[in-house]
Amino acid sequence: MKKISLTLFILIAIVLSVSCSDENKLDYIAFLTLLTENEINYSEVDGGFEADAFLSVASNVIQLDDESVSVFEYTTNILMESDAKCIDPSGFSITFPNRGTNTSWASTPYFFKKDRIIILYVGKNEHIINFLKDNLGEPFAGGLF
Repeated sequence: MKKISLTLFILIAIVLSVSCSDENKLDYIAFLTLLTENEINYSEVDGGFEADAFLSVASNVIQLDDESVSVFEYTTNILMESDAKCIDPSGFSITFPNRGTNTSWASTPYFFKKDRIIILYVGKNEHIINFLKDNLGEPFAGGLF
């Protein structure tokens, strides 16, 4: 009985440490904080996109001067990675197991991901692109071709 209790205690400790470590991961609010810390003026746009238009979650749209950035926030990194796998490297096609979507953009799409968010920027503003690269890494789709 003592051995089972110790194993259960260790398992609970592992689960709690993993869930607590998610607190410091990049999410929507942390991304807004990052913008503020870098003195980037922004405004949040009401509405966002419908969830089924692009990915499995709705986006929050942020206005940076005349440019828009869409932030898709997920409850877990696993769900985010699942959606990211559906985005074609070109950024012009999103294919879920039960549906596919071809998209056309007014400019070059850039898809970035980190922790629990996917960020879509469509445009050519080097300041925005460099900020996203510096803080999220290279785009995983779009902007590559």
